Amino acid sequence: MSKNYSKAAAGTFALNKGAAIHRWYSYLEGYSSCLIDDVIQEIGADKIHSIYDPFCGTGTTSLVASSCGIKSYYSETNPFMREVIESKTNCVKRLRDSGVGSSHLRTFLAIIENYNTRMRFEPAVWDGFEKFFEPEVLFQLQDLLEEADKISDIDTKKIARVILASVTVRASKMIRQGDLRFAKDTEKSDSDRDIVRNYIQKIEDAIADIDGDDCPSYAESICLSEDARDINIENLVDCVITSPPYLNGTNYIRNTKLELKLTGFINSEKDLPAYHSKGIIAGINNVS
Repeated sequence: MSKNYSKAAAGTFALNKGAAIHRWYSYLEGYSSCLIDDVIQEIGADKIHSIYDPFCGTGTTSLVASSCGIKSYYSETNPFMREVIESKTNCVKRLRDSGVGSSHLRTFLAIIENYNTRMRFEPAVWDGFEKFFEPEVLFQLQDLLEEADKISDIDTKKIARVILASVTVRASKMIRQGDLRFAKDTEKSDSDRDIVRNYIQKIEDAIADIDGDDCPSYAESICLSEDARDINIENLVDCVITSPPYLNGTNYIRNTKLELKLTGFINSEKDLPAYHSKGIIAGINNVS
């Protein structure tokens, strides 16, 4: 292991929060890129043909593999997290390889920088999810999503939607500390609710990351299946790196319900159990 960081920190997402592309969406249960990079360097990147992550989460394994020129495969039951993985790996690779880069994202940024909140007289509604937001914040969130959906370039649109999702919990009445819950008054600030400003800052980060050299994209990442138990492969993978489910009792689907709603994977909270049942439930008193 490298000596410029602690092993404890590497086992969390903390070190990714300032890393190019990795920082687009923070994942409480994730691990940092340096951990994967050290494993690859220890084995030898030239000795690894492909890497598989059966519980890929936010895509750290796939993104590091791509930066090392190694094709990666993954499984992930959470459809929103699959969008995150695709955006951070293949979308960025295609934008760079085609020469398009951040051009569409820059055009979109100019639109958002000129955004003005419209006066509304109707109540804020969102299929029951309105209870998680202040009305003005929800209107702004819906406006920003509408603008993102107008982006003509598919890869840029995916990235813009993932980045908007990354600031949604912060702008809501909720807080994610272990589990997603309603925040206490002391746990939220006016800056948290400034979703437009926070979105602009994240878009600026994404533009810098796409145009920069800090996280190259040399190889694609392929989803083999939603459920790791459903893959049927032979002689395709020679290295597996993952963080498996453990006894934390975390409901990963419920924890990302705002993001799942934003990206259109659910309509209401009634849709959550169907996704949750697809995963491995690992609580102290409930193991399947």
